[in-house]
This record gives sequence, structure tokens and C-alpha cells, in this order.
Amino acid sequence: MKLVQKITLNLNGKIVLYLILIYLFAFERVLAQIALPFSYIDEILCIVVILKILFSKNIFYKAEARVLVALILLCFVGIVSNISSGLVSNYFYIAVDLLSTIKVWLSYYLVRMSRENDLFFDDLLKNLASVGRGLTYVMFIFMVISQFVDIGMLASARYGIRSFMFIFNNPGNFSKLFYFIIPLLTADMTYGKSTYKYVSLIIALVVWGSTMRSRALAFIIIYVIFYIFYFVIKRENLKKFASKIRPWYVLPLIIIAIYVTRDQILFYFTTATQARSVLLRFGLKTLKNYFPLGSGFGTFGSDIAAVHYSSLYTKYGFNAIYGMRSNETYFLNDNYWPMIFGQFGVIGTVIQVYILAKFSKNILSKTRANSYLYFASFVALGFLLLSSVASKSYCEFSSICVFMLLSVFVNTRRNSELL
Repeated sequence: MKLVQKITLNLNGKIVLYLILIYLFAFERVLAQIALPFSYIDEILCIVVILKILFSKNIFYKAEARVLVALILLCFVGIVSNISSGLVSNYFYIAVDLLSTIKVWLSYYLVRMSRENDLFFDDLLKNLASVGRGLTYVMFIFMVISQFVDIGMLASARYGIRSFMFIFNNPGNFSKLFYFIIPLLTADMTYGKSTYKYVSLIIALVVWGSTMRSRALAFIIIYVIFYIFYFVIKRENLKKFASKIRPWYVLPLIIIAIYVTRDQILFYFTTATQARSVLLRFGLKTLKNYFPLGSGFGTFGSDIAAVHYSSLYTKYGFNAIYGMRSNETYFLNDNYWPMIFGQFGVIGTVIQVYILAKFSKNILSKTRANSYLYFASFVALGFLLLSSVASKSYCEFSSICVFMLLSVFVNTRRNSELL
């Protein structure tokens, strides 16, 4: 059904509040460097959501309710694992890690539980995009200036070009901001396409590429290819093309991709001293040693396990590896799935895969009727999933704004309008 009401940029008090909250989480990492209390707002958010779920009358889709139940089961598995392994007896550490494990997922429900008028979230999305475009141009200006004047926004060189990091502490963390910006600017196309919007999106991709992170460059290529297939090529031509494709046609592309990235793959996942490789290997070892429930909250791969330096790290000899020693824990939480394997075992891993699959399926099914919201949801979920192979994307606060954005997509009236 076509939307007949006129959607305006209605900047009321509640929209301003949501704007501040969502962008607060987009820049929480920067704010935490300025003032330590900002590093705790994600835990506070998590507690608020839990209380609101417990004491408010909330109506969720069946899939959303099942994800909540699965999150509760995952927490139960973790607590039972703590009791079984006996590795962590400090209840505070367990509680902090529990909140850290579920906070990103619960941030989605904060927006979903909001009961506003029909067009509120459409107005919110348009305003979020307006701020995002303005921010994109600001970042682009500083990126250009940095090429000529050292203003402290460049990091070490990659591929012969110094990486841009804006006001973040490193290009990698800056790159994660675009997991939010790119889907946001894409989704806003549903309210009208214009040269200005297209240019803003292209500039955002350019700024993202200026981080010179391999993952960012790969995501940009994937995004552009999928965008062309989804919006540029006519559907009938795409069907004809797809009908002629055979599985073995893509084999040369896979071989080329592996060849091009072989050094990164070998470096990150096969070396004996690289953090990601070590975490993966010993995460699987922990899964085996503490089968089937894992070692419990705060024991392996999580932030709190690094803070109190888990006894497993000493047992595994991590003190001999750079960035994983007790006095330099830079890379001890540079993972996601090894943490899930280790702390929650086989049972917890199955639950987490279910949570991810059910959550993603729900988002895509609720936005399927609208091309741009569906595509924006698809790329946002894809960025996080692919990133989880080499980072803690489902546990870090930089992902909270993405989950809140996905909730905005689901709440809009446009998700029921066929475009």
C-alpha cells in the first residue's frame, strides 16, 4: 500500500533525543578517550532495556521474542559454565561480561519498545541521514586537508598511502563507523533519490576507503557490486544472467581472491604468535577441555577476561606473546567466535548461531517489501557478520548504533510500502 501522508523533517524533542543517543554510541569510543564515564553508557543502556522488558507491556514479533529467550539461555549456559569450571568466582566480573555479551542485541529492543506515532521513525530515519551526510562532508574535508597538512588524523601507511582515522584512536576503529553510515545513507534513498544523496554516499565510500583497512576496501567492493546487481541491472536481465551462471564459473574468482589475500590469511590465522590465530586455536582447545558448556563468563576472549587476566591465559602461555601479556592486553579481545567457543562451549555456540540466524531472518523479512530498507539491512547485517571473523563485532559498543538503526528500519512505515 502506498504511503499517502507527507513525511516531513519533523525535528521534535523525542527525535532529537534519539539522534543524540544513536550518535552517542557511534562515537562512544572517542568520547571514552575524553572521559572514562562514557565507556559505561552501553552497560547502563543494557540494564535499562532489561528493566523495561521486565516491567513494561511489550509486544514483539515471534522471532524477536525467540531471540530474547535464546539470549536468556545463553546467559544461563554461561553461569552454569562458571559454576562448573570454577575459573572466576568474582560475581562482578561475571555480571559485567554477561552484560557485555548481550548489550548489542538488547540495544535493538530499546527502539522496538518505543511506541510512537506512525511516521515518527520515518522522520527519525530522515534526520539521522541528514546528520550522517553532514558528518560525511566534514570527514571528507578533514581527509583532504590531512593529505597536505599534518593535523594528527593520519596513521601508518598501507599500500603506500597513510591511513585516515579522523578523531578516532586508529583507522580500524574509525572504519567501523561506516557499518552504520553506509546502511543509513542507503536506506534514506527510500524517501527520494537525488544527485546530492548519491554524491554523499559515494563520498562516504571514499572516506571509508581512506582508512586503508583491507576489510574496509573489501566491503566497499562488495557493496558496490551488490548495489549494481540490486538496483542498476534490470531484473529481467539479472534473471537471464543468473540462469546462465554455473557454480564452477566462480571458482577462478575464489582462487584469485585467496591468492590476493593469502598473506593476510596466513598471517592472521596460521601463525603461532599472531593474536587472532592464537585465540582461535586456544578457543577451540577451551571448547574441548570444558566440553560441552565452555569455561564461563570472563574466562576467555572477552574484555573482562583481559582486565583481570584470566587464569587460562597464564595456563596457555599467553604471557610470552606480544599484545597478549598481562601488562599489554591489546589483542586479547580481538575476536568474537573464539570467545563464544571458549566461554560457552558447543551448546552456547549453537545457541549463538541460532540467535544470529533468527535475528537476521526477522530483520530481512520485516524490511523485504521496501527495496532500499531491505538492501540497507542486508549490507548492515553482512558487514557485522563478516567482521565477526576478525573482531568482536557483536560485543563492542560501536555496533550498538547499527542495531538501533536496524530497529528504526523495522519500525518505519516505509517497510510496508512496496517500492
